[in-house]
Amino acid sequence: LSLHDALPIFKKFLILLSDSMSMNPDHMKYLDLLADKLGIKIIAIGIKSEETLKCFKHAIAVRDLSEMGGAVFNKFLSTLRGRK
Repeated sequence: LSLHDALPIFKKFLILLSDSMSMNPDHMKYLDLLADKLGIKIIAIGIKSEETLKCFKHAIAVRDLSEMGGAVFNKFLSTLRGRK
């Protein structure tokens, strides 16, 4: 019995951390679309930048790095539950 068989709700996630300095928004939107078609949810974390909010369906912006752990965990849970 594999882990995948034991957990029928098993999902794939990728957490992307970015300061968005060198991001091409069109490329990032395409990446999000491609990942979605492959069954992968990208959770984008914008570090001191809100540009990720424009490019990814599941994204947050973090201004204070001391809050990043909690913010990422909460975003992961909401994405897992099917919320944006």
